[in-house]
Amino acid sequence: MAKRLKDLIKRARKSKGYSLNQLGKLVGTWGTYIGQIEKGDRTPSDSVSKKLALALDLDLREVIILVLRERADISESKRLLDVVHKLVTDPVVIELMDGNVQETKVSNYKLVKELMTLSAHEKKIISDLVTRFTKNKKRKGGI
Repeated sequence: MAKRLKDLIKRARKSKGYSLNQLGKLVGTWGTYIGQIEKGDRTPSDSVSKKLALALDLDLREVIILVLRERADISESKRLLDVVHKLVTDPVVIELMDGNVQETKVSNYKLVKELMTLSAHEKKIISDLVTRFTKNKKRKGGI
């Protein structure tokens, strides 16, 4: 996976010009906790993850997937979450989830071919996760 949660948070915080303490106050926690997240020593709770995404103008879907990957304890889970990360951050898939893509754009799409190599069980897990994000997005008016 190209991105890691710690790198995403640190880069976004610095681009916003926030100190660790400033970001900590924005999300209702300590600056030292933010520092631990940026070092990879801690994984934020779902609540803090959402607040971080909002405060740093990050895609909540991506933050959630990266948090789940950090929590995963077996390589198979990490591999599946890598695929889900590709899905929820891919522009064509995002268009698909929003219902704004043409079928011809999808039929030749490389990611679709990659998905075909997964086992039926892996496809089911990924499908369930993507469905969860789609339902969550529709229910809350967007992520």
